[in-house]
This record gives sequence, structure tokens and C-alpha cells, in this order.
Amino acid sequence: MLEMDFVNDIKDNYLAIKCKREDDFLENMIIKNDIPYFLQVEKRCLNGEDFLYYKITGKQTIQTLWSERQIAKEFFEALLESLKAAIENAQDYFLPVAKICLQPDKIFWNYDKKKAEFVYLPEYEGDADWTGLADFFIDRIDYSDERLVDLAQQFYEQVENKQLTLDTFWMKEDAAPYFAEMEENVYKEDIQTTQDEMYRSQSCREEYINENINSDNEMNDELEEHRRKPDFRIWQIVLWVVSVLVTIVITCLSGKIYLPGACIMIALSAFLLGKSIYRNKKEDEERERERKEMNQAMLNGEWEGEEAETGTLAWDNEKTVYMDLSETKQRKLYGTGAYKKYRFELSELPCTIGKDKNLVTHVIEEQTISRMHARFFEEEGMVWIQDLNSTNGTYQNGMRLRPNQKIPVEAEDELIFGGVTFVYL
Repeated sequence: MLEMDFVNDIKDNYLAIKCKREDDFLENMIIKNDIPYFLQVEKRCLNGEDFLYYKITGKQTIQTLWSERQIAKEFFEALLESLKAAIENAQDYFLPVAKICLQPDKIFWNYDKKKAEFVYLPEYEGDADWTGLADFFIDRIDYSDERLVDLAQQFYEQVENKQLTLDTFWMKEDAAPYFAEMEENVYKEDIQTTQDEMYRSQSCREEYINENINSDNEMNDELEEHRRKPDFRIWQIVLWVVSVLVTIVITCLSGKIYLPGACIMIALSAFLLGKSIYRNKKEDEERERERKEMNQAMLNGEWEGEEAETGTLAWDNEKTVYMDLSETKQRKLYGTGAYKKYRFELSELPCTIGKDKNLVTHVIEEQTISRMHARFFEEEGMVWIQDLNSTNGTYQNGMRLRPNQKIPVEAEDELIFGGVTFVYL
């Protein structure tokens, strides 16, 4: 197969393939005609060499799309429908079918049109290689669907025996109804999953609060006892004792009650008692306010009900932050600046980041984020990041990754997805 590379310019991402300098009939056909089910292509000259640039902005390879999930029957049928249409269109434009690239990492899914789009290789010499696609289906299909398993097995056997008849597999009707049904099912599953997560989260919070009722009651008892006991400062007691002693001494020396001293003593006692009661009331109100804020934070979900023996729960004015001090390798992404609300654990790899909750592991709901933006995986004991052909790019320490480029990440690396900045720890 020809050598290919992923590149990008200011606006778009491309799959680039080196080609001949002279004009070719097949090249002209795919460049000058926008053939349905094929990627748009243009010819560029760089450093004295010609390249075919296939536009892949906003698209994802089927290998990436189904790297962490199973292919359902609806998608399987839609892929074959797209392949059938591509073959028919190639024949209409007098393009040899064998030059259609069938590698799963070079077949792209168009999200907007809900169809697969293919790379046509004018300079490829050889027969059509269906083996990689057949293996991909066998590895990724949903084996709980008996009908799908039967179709995929037939496809694989016919490829192995070189007796492939594509009309066996696709439905005669338009594939669109299947997508509508599929999206509705996915939507229902997402709602149920969200409800389950909310229930578990709420149950966890309620359990935590119930476990702390006793301590909360003890706090109330302490507050009540604090209200009953006047709180005098040492200097207040000394001042009161001095006034009493002065009154007693003057009374003894004069032989009669020293009225001014007695009045001062009574007034001072009333003043000190009133001030102590007022101060206690203000402190009680402050304690009560803090306790209510803590309880409200727990009920609002700003508390994370996950504790470790060596961990701690830190409260602030915005949210609860769980600081796990027991981990040596955290493998976490912490949002910075205006995106502090985002924090993702990368304990289970591989995982993906993007804004489409149906496609990724961790969701970032920002406009600059692609549906599937980046992927994390582990290889040779290291964590790697791969840009997934994102529109606005993935950056590591200020350097932009090429589309689908893979690169290792280390602690304290700054990772930027579109316009959202994270620190990896």
C-alpha cells in the first residue's frame, strides 16, 4: 500500500499521499469530480513533489470510532451500504474498484451525513484487499446479535474464499431509518445511565449525610450548651474582681456602704454579661451558617462521596475537591483557568475525550472540542496521547500534534484540547 501521512494547515486536516508529477486520468477524475462516498481531494506541490490531499476535517476513521466499543447491526449494514454505493459510483466514473482503499484506519465516517467515505488511490497497483476489513468486522461486532454474527461470518468466509457477493449483505431500503432507530436507542440508554448515576450519587450523598447525623447532633448539643454558658474573657473577670475588691476596701475603711463603688460594680457586671451574651450569639450564628452551607453543598452534589484512608475532603466556595494523597501515579487531567470544573481520571486506559457523550469516555462540553478529540492509551508502561483528527487541534506543551499523531505524556505536561487547557499529573 502507498505511503500516507496525516497533515494539517490553518483550517483543515488532510490525509496526504505522494503522487506522480505528470497528469493522470484517474487523478483528474477524482480531483475534478466531487464523487459521493469518496473523500474530497486536491493536488498540491511541496518542495518540488506532488501530493494528493484528501480532506478529512470533522471525520473519524472507523478503526478509531469502534476501537473501544462494538459495532451494532445498524452500523454494519450502513458501512456495507456505503461501500456498495462507493463501488457503484467508481464504476460510473470509470474508476477501477481495486484502487479503493479498504483499510479500516483509512475509511472515514462522516458524522453529518451518517455514511462512510473512502480514499481512492489512483497509483495503487494490485488487487482489492478485503482481508483487513473482514478481520476488523469479526473483531468488533456485537456478538450478542445472532443475525449480525451470521452476516459477519458470511462476509468473512466469502472474503477468505474469494467469492464475495456484496448484494448478500446490504438491505435494499435506505439506511437512514436504521440510524434514526439506533440514535433513539442510544438516547434511551444514555437517559437510563444518567438516571442510574444520579440515583447512585444521590444515594451515596444521603448515606454520607445519614452517617454524620450523630456528629451533626453533637454539634447542635455543643451549640446549645455554648448558648447556655456565658463566655467571659480573662481581662473582664480581672476587671470585675478589682471593682469588687475596691468597693469592699473603701466600705470597710469608711464604715459604711460605698454607694458609687457598688453602682459601678453592678453596672460593670451587667455590661460584661451583656457583651458576653451578644458575642456568643454572633459566634453561634456563624457556626450555624457554616453548618448549613456544608449540608447544602453535600445535597447539591458538590461533595464527592469517595474517600481514601489517606485522603481528605477539602471544601471551598466553588465545589468540593477530593485530594487523594495515597496515589503515587495519579494519571489525572486537571482543568486550569476557566476550566477548573473539568477533572478526569485516566486509571482505565484506553479512553477518549470529546464532546459527544455517545462516542467518548470523558465529555468536555465546549465549542472548540471535537466529537472525538483525543485518545489516551498505555504502551510499554507509558501513557500516550493521540490526536483524533480534531478540528482545533491537540497541543502538548505548546506544540500541536498532527492529526492522529501519537506522543507520550509525562507528569506536569500542559495539554490543550481546542481552547481548553489541562495539566497532566
